[in-house]
Amino acid sequence: MPATDKNAQVAADKLIVYYDGVCPKCIRDRENYEKLVGSKSDSVCWFDITDQEDQLKNLGIDPQKALSELHVRDSSGRIVSELDAYILLLNKIPL
Repeated sequence: MPATDKNAQVAADKLIVYYDGVCPKCIRDRENYEKLVGSKSDSVCWFDITDQEDQLKNLGIDPQKALSELHVRDSSGRIVSELDAYILLLNKIPL
């Protein structure tokens, strides 16, 4: 089984956050969210979209939009972007 398939299975019950791993601001944002999520960090999987255009397209994500809008996949496989994506991510932060 290819590694990407195995990773997708492992992450199936997690919120997957697609981020630009070569963007300094995106990396800082990820680090901040990881700190905020804290004990729930195992419920969020971070996916670096660098050089993953084909995989993004297969998921129905426009690679150009993925560079400028937050996209996440929930545990049911639904992919949302922008405000809906932030809401799902922020719901992982214990208050």
